[in-house]
Amino acid sequence: MRQRTLSVGKMSEIETSPSDTERDNEGRIVLRLSAEDQIAFAKSLIAPPAPNERLVQAMRLHAEIVMSIPDCE
Repeated sequence: MRQRTLSVGKMSEIETSPSDTERDNEGRIVLRLSAEDQIAFAKSLIAPPAPNERLVQAMRLHAEIVMSIPDCE
């Protein structure tokens, strides 16, 4: 498995290496986080940062596209 970088909210990046990841019995990837990273991840889920301008633009575009589809109103 290759090294990956995960960015979550206000957290800095979490560097993962093959020794930090494994697959469970159903083939899903399991990521092992340090206690500090677990806390930062949980905090970002509880109080996520406000959406940035690019996300706001994407949400507007999505709404325009979805609302232009017949029978979606």
